[in-house]
Amino acid sequence: MKIAILTSHFLESKKETNIHYIFNILKKANHEIDWVTYPVSLSLLRKHNSFKRKAFFKGYFKQKFIFVLFPPYIFTNKVFRFFLSFSFFRNFSKKEYDLLITEGYQSSYIYSKFCFKKLIHRMSDDEKYLRFFSDEEKIYKKMTDSADKIWSVLEKTSKNFDNIIYLPNPSVHEKIIINNNKKNEAVYVGSNKFNVSLVKALAKEGIKINIYSEKQNIFHKNIKYHGLVDKKNLPKELSQYKVGIIPFDLDEKNKFMEIPLKTFDYIASGLHIIMFSSSDEIKTNIIINVDNQEDFINITKKKMFEEPNYFEYQKVLEEKSFKTFSKSIEAFLKEIF
Repeated sequence: MKIAILTSHFLESKKETNIHYIFNILKKANHEIDWVTYPVSLSLLRKHNSFKRKAFFKGYFKQKFIFVLFPPYIFTNKVFRFFLSFSFFRNFSKKEYDLLITEGYQSSYIYSKFCFKKLIHRMSDDEKYLRFFSDEEKIYKKMTDSADKIWSVLEKTSKNFDNIIYLPNPSVHEKIIINNNKKNEAVYVGSNKFNVSLVKALAKEGIKINIYSEKQNIFHKNIKYHGLVDKKNLPKELSQYKVGIIPFDLDEKNKFMEIPLKTFDYIASGLHIIMFSSSDEIKTNIIINVDNQEDFINITKKKMFEEPNYFEYQKVLEEKSFKTFSKSIEAFLKEIF
């Protein structure tokens, strides 16, 4: 099949996301795939986007891009979105795809400009927390209504649509790395959108924190910034620490969240996992879920001197296996073709 993946992520990104997993599965099945990143603007030149720039140049001849002159956020306004229609579509409208896979609500601006037979929309989060502007809610609904299938990461979302399939985050790791010489330190992997006050409080309490992210936005003598590490090298890198923290903000978005992909990196690294979350989708007993700063700090200190239950960790990796995820993708494609 000829397939186009329309996403805001870069193909050569070090921070692999769920859509990368889907791409690899489809590629292995010998489908012809165009990875299309949208929208790429001059904001790529900003200092904190250095990792995206590297992904852009590394993947320049491996994927396609939707270039825009203006910053992406202004396209929430339908007047400015008028200019988006003239920036790239001539090349894409000429090619006929058997399948278009979209993700992110911004894909609803432009998906109709592609020529395709079937449409799958991957819904990574519940749309209830999204703050729609202008006519966004209307055009997003139009896309989800017209989709042949929606692949939802959230179980509760899968009950809101007739054409939806529950497809939770998988683990690409099969086994746990056991390191008997761990440092009594914490680690965080992912975007720099976390609860800064909580991380500062942990550092002030004497907890050493290692951050693997695109941008350093918090500074303290007990915080060490490492930048991003390739996904394949991540478990070994993380296995030198004792506790993996997920200090998300307790906001509206936090209620609509499946197990984050970084959790499986933490599990494969043999880390204790402590998370700030109000989501009821996270149903596993190996994640210590707390809802206040004091508990987060105290439990982090305590877990520095305990060993995790590796048997339970291995069990979760097997339940969320990549093999099962791959079989689900293959079965879903057979349903619509």
